[in-house]
Amino acid sequence: MQAEPLRHAADQSGPAAEPDALPDGSERRTEVRTATRVSTVIFYDRRNRSVACAIRNISAGGARVDLSEPAELSPTVQIRLSSGVMMNALVRWRIGLQAGLEFIG
Repeated sequence: MQAEPLRHAADQSGPAAEPDALPDGSERRTEVRTATRVSTVIFYDRRNRSVACAIRNISAGGARVDLSEPAELSPTVQIRLSSGVMMNALVRWRIGLQAGLEFIG
């Protein structure tokens, strides 16, 4: 899968601002997403820094999160799931305090 550049709210307008949908309105992903509202932590900058967040939805391939405050996330982060498992993830997009993560390894 080819990486997308990080996107910021200032770069968005209209329907294209929705990162989950392609221009024709179809979905990019094939995994089923489950809506949730779980508070957790993202670790970044080689685990030297962290930021609280809420997982908004999750699938086998990734998660959409709301950060509690602005943070300059590194391209690769770790997120603690509600089960306590730490997942490595790529930051695929950012819009304001929202981020899309793709689980890796």
